[in-house]
Amino acid sequence: MLPQSASSIRSPVTPERIIPFFRQLLRSLHALHSIGVWHEDLKPANILMTETGMPVLADFGLTTFSPKMRKAVSGGGTLDYMSPEKIEVGRPICIGRTGFGADTLCVICQNRPYDGAAADVYACGILLYKWLRNHHPFIRDRGNDTDEVIEDRIIKGECDFKMTREPGSAGELIWKMIRGDSVRRWTVS
Repeated sequence: MLPQSASSIRSPVTPERIIPFFRQLLRSLHALHSIGVWHEDLKPANILMTETGMPVLADFGLTTFSPKMRKAVSGGGTLDYMSPEKIEVGRPICIGRTGFGADTLCVICQNRPYDGAAADVYACGILLYKWLRNHHPFIRDRGNDTDEVIEDRIIKGECDFKMTREPGSAGELIWKMIRGDSVRRWTVS
């Protein structure tokens, strides 16, 4: 049994301490992605730590396995680390008027496919940001922000990003990992 999870990492963490940890996390994720496995619920509690402080991925309860590299459809996970495309899986899509006054017909489109690897990268970007800044870029007031408010900010990209985005900086890496457009989002490699 591993002694602790990444939940025990106290933020903010110095880059010197978190970089080797984060690189190993990305290596593990890359190994999974290369065989068509997407974790789907990356968060500190699901990252165990060895005695030497290196990450070990755990809790594969929401994992998607697609050896042919098809899209994921689960949409499950922990809101703080969910990408916009995962949040949108269970959201209603309005497709027109019902014909009864101003009502709009909305259909919930479950199982809209999304790129599970890109969703994992997004979660890693949020993890790194929180470890370096001790702040979530889409949550303003943990006590008053509702899930719906947080979801809307994530989908709209209304980010309170407090890092430089200069080329080669941790801020640039994170910014490109949490892009709303999953096609333009940086990959693990």
